Amino acid sequence: MFKKLVVLICLIPLACASFSQYQPQVVVKTRRQTFDLAQVGKAKIAILPLRDFSDHFGYGYSATAMDAFIEALRQKFPELKLAEPRATAKLAKSVGKGEDYKLFVNKCTTDNKYCVEQDRLLKIFKDSGVNYVVNLTIGTLNVPGPVSIMVYYLSAVIYDIDLGGEVVYHAFSQGEIYLTEEDTHQLLIRVMQEISREMVAKM
Repeated sequence: MFKKLVVLICLIPLACASFSQYQPQVVVKTRRQTFDLAQVGKAKIAILPLRDFSDHFGYGYSATAMDAFIEALRQKFPELKLAEPRATAKLAKSVGKGEDYKLFVNKCTTDNKYCVEQDRLLKIFKDSGVNYVVNLTIGTLNVPGPVSIMVYYLSAVIYDIDLGGEVVYHAFSQGEIYLTEEDTHQLLIRVMQEISREMVAKM
């Protein structure tokens, strides 16, 4: 993941201070023209457990990203039926796919090279009443040096089960943030929240 990220090392602390006001940019890589959650009414969306490949040692950025994403979905699309990660697991179990789902999630959340396979999604969710499946991935990497840099990555991918598991929306944000000991936690929390909300705003 991070091979594609360009790490900007700030050599002059004053030049990097502006990063405290950093505004993350969200790029929409894929958006199917017919994908419009505002038009589908009471569609059901299953949210997978967030894939977290981070170097932050428990700061809770993954939970922040997930909570902000779900909150933004509820606010923008109030008629959607959302199955949060725990509910998604129960849903899979209720249709006899509990073990398949467990194996799928274990692989998905522990292997950063693994991409969600459409046929696996269909096998689990085809007869569950789910219309869309959401997969969030977060990654951060602390780059030591004269000035501390945190490289981040956050993506949201939505699969349409009714279209055979096709990706109908894929947005991501990546970049580097200058950090100080005083604002590291709060700054990254804010950035993760902003990215999650912006991803929903661009749906």
